[in-house]
Amino acid sequence: MEDVAPVGEILAREGDFWVPNPWRYPLDRNLSAFEPNRLFLNAGGLRFVDLTWLSPAGSLSDGRGAVAADFDGDLAPDLIARNIGGGPVQLFLNRFPATGRLIVRLRGRESNRAGIGARLTAEIGERRLVRDLFVHNSFTTQQPAQVEFAFGEAERVDRLLIRWPSGTLQELRELGGNRLIRITEGEAEVETIATRAPSTTSDTPPHSQEGPR
Repeated sequence: MEDVAPVGEILAREGDFWVPNPWRYPLDRNLSAFEPNRLFLNAGGLRFVDLTWLSPAGSLSDGRGAVAADFDGDLAPDLIARNIGGGPVQLFLNRFPATGRLIVRLRGRESNRAGIGARLTAEIGERRLVRDLFVHNSFTTQQPAQVEFAFGEAERVDRLLIRWPSGTLQELRELGGNRLIRITEGEAEVETIATRAPSTTSDTPPHSQEGPR
């Protein structure tokens, strides 16, 4: 039997294992029946840092779907995870110190109403961040129809370019951060839905678990 699904780089490095065909067990004598949950932080580009040890998100539950969304209204993404076999729904609240961010929702006119399929490009100083607006997420999950730009100590997005599904290009400048906004296709006015003080911090761990729910 030929293995056509080799273990990926992260799985191999972190010691996790999984095989797509359970009949491989009697052939390989490999107990590929368990893989721990892990939490990785993108450190820029293709670099990721394993923060599992800082967070209860690395539980022994058999997770099958996860969604990042703001569940406590502080404009920072939290994490909710669903477990297979009737296991608990776990909510992990984000307790990292607050940094500059801008969350954008779209309202289409010529495009679909939620702007699904739009590409948003934000320029913050010398940095350029690109986000595509889609709601599909991980296994059997859907995320909010919005995109998030996080930009550290900066206070605003200098330039935001939106390529709508209709093909329309829309440009906005000097968008203040730490808020949730809605942009309507073809309109210069920006609607502020919610704001957050940039100095918000917490003494609790970076991800505190609230649950099961």
